[in-house]
Amino acid sequence: MSSSSSDAEDAEIKDWGKFLKNRVCQEELPGIINDKLLEDLLRKQMEGNEIGKLLLQDGIHYEKITEMRIEFCNILRIDHLWMMKNLKILKMDNNFIEKIENLEDLTQLMELDLSFNKITKIENLNTLIKLKKLSLFDNRISAIENMDDLKNLTILSIGRNSIMDWKNIVYLRRLPALRSLNMADNPCCSLKDFKYFIATFLPDLQYYEYRSITAIERKIGDEIFHDDYLMMLENEKTELGHKYKLDKEEYDAKMNAESFVEYLNTRRLFDSFFENDPEGSALLLIGGEVTNLYVTYEENIVGLCKDIFKIGQVQHEIRQSDYTDFRDSVETIHKQNQSESIEHMEYFLKEKLSICEQLRKIRWLFNMGESSKKLEKKMRRLQKKFEELSTATWKSVMKLESTLCEQIMELNETYEHVLLDLINNFIEQAQGIFVTMRDVVGEFSDNLQEIAQTYYATVVFEEEEAEKDRIEAEKKKQEEMKRDEESGKKKIMMSANEINVLSDGVPEKKEEETPRERVPPGLRPYVKDRETLMNALAGSRDVHLLMVDNREDLLVSRAREWEEAAIKSLYENEIQRNRDKILEITYFIEVHTQEFKQQWSELDDLHISIPPDNISLLGQNPSEISGGPGIDTLEDNEEN
Repeated sequence: MSSSSSDAEDAEIKDWGKFLKNRVCQEELPGIINDKLLEDLLRKQMEGNEIGKLLLQDGIHYEKITEMRIEFCNILRIDHLWMMKNLKILKMDNNFIEKIENLEDLTQLMELDLSFNKITKIENLNTLIKLKKLSLFDNRISAIENMDDLKNLTILSIGRNSIMDWKNIVYLRRLPALRSLNMADNPCCSLKDFKYFIATFLPDLQYYEYRSITAIERKIGDEIFHDDYLMMLENEKTELGHKYKLDKEEYDAKMNAESFVEYLNTRRLFDSFFENDPEGSALLLIGGEVTNLYVTYEENIVGLCKDIFKIGQVQHEIRQSDYTDFRDSVETIHKQNQSESIEHMEYFLKEKLSICEQLRKIRWLFNMGESSKKLEKKMRRLQKKFEELSTATWKSVMKLESTLCEQIMELNETYEHVLLDLINNFIEQAQGIFVTMRDVVGEFSDNLQEIAQTYYATVVFEEEEAEKDRIEAEKKKQEEMKRDEESGKKKIMMSANEINVLSDGVPEKKEEETPRERVPPGLRPYVKDRETLMNALAGSRDVHLLMVDNREDLLVSRAREWEEAAIKSLYENEIQRNRDKILEITYFIEVHTQEFKQQWSELDDLHISIPPDNISLLGQNPSEISGGPGIDTLEDNEEN
């Protein structure tokens, strides 16, 4: 039995291979994925099993396909697969694909084979969170990256690529479910002790190159890479801490987006001052008083940012509270209106049921031999009664809806004024703090300018003094030489040995740094002359003020945009609700009118004389009818 099954499978594989080979022979030019190709491949794929044959009988439904094989088809680009929403296995090996793309809709995919292609980069896999098996064997990939979201990936085959750096192995630690790895024939694998490196740095990995990793290999790896592994763990811990901090900032920013003060509870704005200000960053190298000035500057700016943040949070809570009160008011009048509307609807249904019962009685009387003329009068009365009932109900419910719409519009207008006041108040408070922030920037810039000018003057003074000393020394030297010549001082002849002895005994004098050389290298370009220094100071001030202006503009524009969108949404939602309600009321009346007409037509089949009047309610302008909730009931014995 098993032998027969195995032979059948072998035959199917050979048949599939022959089919693919024929396709390659027939289509030597580069191919594209289109409906015809997919249909051909799916038909061949499904014909090999009974379930597939049954599916083909109903035609090909792409949304039901769970496995797709597009192999040896000379495909250049991944495309046209978005309709296969439930695809679980996709094999596209042995093609000419250069880029991983257009897979974002295949969220159910569990196995992906892109081996034997020309892919250069791992990318666009972030939506395939259910992926368990990935093969990228024999491509042109040089780095393992962009796989952070593949938390369920268990098997990865990425052998015969261009991976050289062992750091790529450390990246795989981000895949918690990874148990089997193949990296054979990559440049990095030829280096000594690579398999021990794998065994050490991926402790949860069970198979490497389809062979179980032994305890001995892990022990040897630990001996070789013990210190490196501990250092990696420390770096990983630091990176995780940094990532957690960034993620928390991003999360807080999203949570604070509705209050328009995202990141103002951090030092991000202050850091942006110097990130965009190379001149200011260079001037901080002056040190001393500038360092103290910088610390105070930082405290003031960050403190003001946090003040704006607190105001934003408080104002957001007030807006939320007011919106809750507004929605409660709308809900209250809506429930009250709905209750009255239901009362009219229920009365309409009750009266309609009574009229239909009387129509059925007329049918019975006709069958009992009652006079058609007498029955005609009763039918006229019932027709009129239903028309009056429908018209009055429609008008009453529409009047309620009109009243409700007016009340909600009034509430919208009131809430609009409240919202405008809140936003204006928030913006006014925030702008007041931004004004203070600009004053702080101005004060810092003025103090920095004063210190920088003093520093520059000191450098210039020291240069002048050094130059005076040099000139004075040169002058003294020339005077001494002149005196020696005038006095006819005898030349003392020394032997070469004596000169060497004296030379060795005198230490070489180290040339002193000039005042300009003592300036930090990053600062030197800005203190070469007074004009350059002043330009640097002015540029630094402008950058800081621009950062403040940009953040203020962002806050104000986002607050105004939110305000406009919120108010627009209030009115648009009410207009849409009103239209939907009118359609609902009209549809309700029309449905029951059609039901009444249907019952009326049954009497027509009995050849009772029917009044020619149409039973049409829409488009009429009937007069108001008193009695009940808009209806005067007719006595059943009126005819008598």
